Amino acid sequence: MKAIDRIGQIYGKLTITGLVYNEKAKRNYALCKCECGNEKVIYISSLIKGATTSCGCYRNQRIKETCEKHGMYKTRLNKEYRGLKQRCYNPKNSRYKYYGGKNINICDEWLGKDGFINFMDWSVENGYNDELTLDRINVDGDYSPDNCRWVTMKIQCNNRTTSRFETFNNETKTVAEWADEVGIKADIIYKRLKRGWSIEKSLTTPPVNNKK
Repeated sequence: MKAIDRIGQIYGKLTITGLVYNEKAKRNYALCKCECGNEKVIYISSLIKGATTSCGCYRNQRIKETCEKHGMYKTRLNKEYRGLKQRCYNPKNSRYKYYGGKNINICDEWLGKDGFINFMDWSVENGYNDELTLDRINVDGDYSPDNCRWVTMKIQCNNRTTSRFETFNNETKTVAEWADEVGIKADIIYKRLKRGWSIEKSLTTPPVNNKK
């Protein structure tokens, strides 16, 4: 179908009202009017594929409703987002040397005015829940949609540059694998080893239940 024949067609909340020729790109773009009244110039292919269905008002409204209902600043997801910015760009952060100090950065899409919104959208679309942790697939790569995933702590521990192998009863495994086998959380075992506990004591001492 020719671009001109798409005038009047509706894609989501958008109606194509005209065409705008981009001299640099040598192609036509769609001039669209959104249900909210805003006008926006959009790639025709983005409309056809369903990648763009509004001028942005739908996403902004959804974010607004979410913020009003839950208060995003205090959410775990926002805390995670602020944490990764701190360890990448704040030299005073205790973990900076492992991230910013090693030239680990955050992609442009997740920075700036809409950085958190983009990060949140990506997280929701990629299975985020409060039980998962953010993991970089390539531990030497940056924080970006193509290099990140939400995974269990066990998977992340096995992917760390500091993944620690320990031998117990003539078997060598990562701390995460030992944690799975003995039923003690990996972070507890890590803390015990850091305190100087032997691997045997770390794996065989039941965690203290502080609940009354």
